[in-house]
Amino acid sequence: MFLDVHGGDLNGFFLIKGESAKLDALLSTKEWITHINRAAFHLEGSGVVRGVSGNEVMERMALWTSAIPA
Repeated sequence: MFLDVHGGDLNGFFLIKGESAKLDALLSTKEWITHINRAAFHLEGSGVVRGVSGNEVMERMALWTSAIPA
């Protein structure tokens, strides 16, 4: 996915979908860590961010809103 120029620092991203345990396994491999380290050397502002989708979004929002001070 590549985004049009929009004035922010997000210039594109890759979406990798999968089960949480399988993603955990991927992120702990030597190959993944090497890939991310290489990206950090060649790309400004690169990073990895975990997220959720589907029904988990509502669960996360409930946790988030319960943490807001009254």
